[in-house]
Order: sequence, then structure tokens, then C-alpha cells
Amino acid sequence: MITKYRNHPKVWCVNETNQNVIFYLHGGGFQYEMAPYYFDFFERLSQSTNSKIIVPVYPKAPKYKDQEIIDFIVDIFQQVKQENNNIIIIGDSAGGTLAYILNQIDDFAKYVITISPWTNLHTNNPLISEIEPKDKFLTAKLLQQFAHEFSDKYTLDSPVINPIHMVIAQPEKHFIMMGTHDILYPDALIFAQKNNITIKIYEKAIHCFTLLEQYSEAFNDLINQIKKLNIFV
Repeated sequence: MITKYRNHPKVWCVNETNQNVIFYLHGGGFQYEMAPYYFDFFERLSQSTNSKIIVPVYPKAPKYKDQEIIDFIVDIFQQVKQENNNIIIIGDSAGGTLAYILNQIDDFAKYVITISPWTNLHTNNPLISEIEPKDKFLTAKLLQQFAHEFSDKYTLDSPVINPIHMVIAQPEKHFIMMGTHDILYPDALIFAQKNNITIKIYEKAIHCFTLLEQYSEAFNDLINQIKKLNIFV
């Protein structure tokens, strides 16, 4: 069942009566709202993990900038954590970026999982040109535009907003799922290796593949990863 979390007009909640919490940050280049398939994914994720999925519909660039988006997400997260101890953050694409930003500000969550995360807002890795013809969704030029329209208070060189410049303090509480037919793959690999984060690589998988029903193996891997943590009751 999909409702508004605590009647908040900008926060969705799937199966609110469940005790465990997945705080989900959706992608879209900081600019787009969620596609309809997200809600099917949330239902499957909720049922498989006995959790409620809390999804802040954060303000979008270019009208809103980095600090306004971050403040909104941090505020909602801090409300959620007052009522819930068992929280896992999951983010995809730009939502993965936001997951790292949030966890650097407030590390209360027990675990952080990112799916096809945008770990380098510069999007200038030389290997991108080799992958771009295989990527059905993303181009470096478009992402570079989105990054500049998101950045305002902080530059793209800042570790506050750009994961590639962050030092992840607790790498053992992080997990990345990444496909090789995704222009974000080379930088995600660098980011994971630099910070000693576990990354599971899926050959020929596309951007945000785990959300799609045809990638059932990846979805099952996500569920198993959550269950083996023994965080949720």
C-alpha cells in the first residue's frame, strides 16, 4: 500500500506498518521525478524484506540547487530516524550520489546500498567514450549539464557533493551494484577500489538494471544482501 509518510506531501511510503525501514533516494540526474516502474519495484522490495520504503520526493534542479536538495533530504531522514532504529539507505544513479552525501552528514543508517551510482559528477573518465555507444540511457554531455545545474554552493571538486572526492569512513557498511553497459561504471569501480567498498559487477547490465523485472537475478542479489546483514527483524 502506497501512502504519504506521516501525511507529508513530498514523501511517499510503501507499506507503512512494517517496522524495518529502507530510505530510498531515487535517481534522475537531480532533475527528473520517478518513472512509474519505481512503484512496482518498491512493492517487490518491501514484500521481500518486510520493510517500509520511505521515498522523499526531493526538490529538483535546475530550479533548486545542491544545498536546498540536501537540506530537504537530511531533514526527512532525521525525522525518520527518530522513530526507527533499523534503517538501510538505498539510492540509484543520482540518488546514489545523494545517498553518499546524506551518509557523510548523518551516518545513522546501518547500511548503504547504491545501484548504478553516479560517483563522479565530472563524468569525464576517458573510458566513458568506449561504453557510451552501449549505454541506452546516459550521455556524458547530458550528465555534465545536470551536474553543473545541481552545483551551486559547492563546486564539483567538493567532497560535500561529489563522491569521487569523498573518503568513506566505514566502507564495510557499503555495497554497490553496477552494470558494465553504463557510462558510470568506470568511476564507480575507481570509487569502490579507492574506498575499499564491495562492488558487484554485472556484465552487460544497463543503467539501474536492478529495478527492472527482467533482471531478476540482480533483484534477488539485492534481497539476499539485505537479509544476510541481519539488520531487519
